[in-house]
Amino acid sequence: MTLILNSGFTLGPSVILKSNPPLLNTGSMYFDGSSWLETLQASDLTPGTGDFTAEWWQNMDPNSGENARLWEIGLWSGTIWGVSEEGSSTPKLLYWDTQSVSYMLAGSLPLNIWAHVAIVRQSNTLTIYLNGASIYTNSDSQNIDNSGNIPLTIGAESTGNANTLWKGYLTNFRINSNAVYTQPFNPPTGPLTADLNTKLLLLADTSDNLLLDSSGLAHTFSQNGNGVVWTPNSPW
Repeated sequence: MTLILNSGFTLGPSVILKSNPPLLNTGSMYFDGSSWLETLQASDLTPGTGDFTAEWWQNMDPNSGENARLWEIGLWSGTIWGVSEEGSSTPKLLYWDTQSVSYMLAGSLPLNIWAHVAIVRQSNTLTIYLNGASIYTNSDSQNIDNSGNIPLTIGAESTGNANTLWKGYLTNFRINSNAVYTQPFNPPTGPLTADLNTKLLLLADTSDNLLLDSSGLAHTFSQNGNGVVWTPNSPW
């Protein structure tokens, strides 16, 4: 008879000590509907006319502002780059805004549940994925440029307008200068990583790393409103 115990060693021919897999450091930023983040170091985040991927995990509260801005560079209607998730009630609609051109998706966003969103441009084709499934595609050759270094905000417009405040959990927010996904895919099963194409990566994996940019480019964020807080809630 073989005895299995929790450890990482083998003691003799009949006793196998089995180790548990290591636990991941995971967590998320919680936006209470009165808080948002801002970085003034945003000139290197926009892709120009090149390929890009913007992706994140979100768990959105239906009580978000009517014109909730998940992330945005610039103010509507002169938005340079960003995402709104809007609606006076449920469902919320996803708006993708670039250079004053808005793409509205008719499908609804999942609420009170974790969902993975990825917006990808490859060779002038824009595709939006929800939980790995393509929900929108269109041609897109716009020059998305932020040479004026307009701030990036997460969770609201930079004015803090109540109608733009987003409420919910957000984690693994990453911007890459390449097309990470080129066809439907299975959503990530663990925290994202940075590579040479990563321009921004907010993992929020621990309370100490709440606003840490893990891309290696050291973008720093300031707190606004009540302040975004860390929670252990995550998609994994």
